[in-house]
Amino acid sequence: MLRPWQLDIRLDQQNEKAIYVQIADAIISDIQSGRLKTGEALPGSRLMAEMLKVNRNTVVEALNLLLNEEWIVSKERKGTFVADILPGDWSTPKKLHSLQKKHFIKNTGSASTTGIPIAR
Repeated sequence: MLRPWQLDIRLDQQNEKAIYVQIADAIISDIQSGRLKTGEALPGSRLMAEMLKVNRNTVVEALNLLLNEEWIVSKERKGTFVADILPGDWSTPKKLHSLQKKHFIKNTGSASTTGIPIAR
C-alpha cells in the first residue's frame, strides 16, 4: 500500500541540536499542529532516511526517542504510527482512563485493582 508522505523537515547541520533530535522535534511539531493525525502512519525508517538524506541509524534514533516519549507507536509487521493518546493529552475522560490504566499496569504489572494479574 503506497502512502503519499510529504515530510517537510529541514535539517541544519550547523545547529547544536543533534540531527536525530531535529527530526524528532519536527515530527512532534507536525503532530502538535495537526499536520500528522493520531493513528496516521509514518514512513519506514529506510524511506525516511532516503527522503531526509541521512543515515538510517539517525532516523531509527529519532523514532526511538519518539517511541520512548510516547508520541508514536510501533505495530509489529504494520509500521510506525502517531499515537492515539499523545503525551499530556488529558482531553477526554476515555483518554484519561486509558492513561491511568496504562500507568497502573506499568507500575503494578496487573490491570486488576486487586493486584491479581489478569491473563492477557
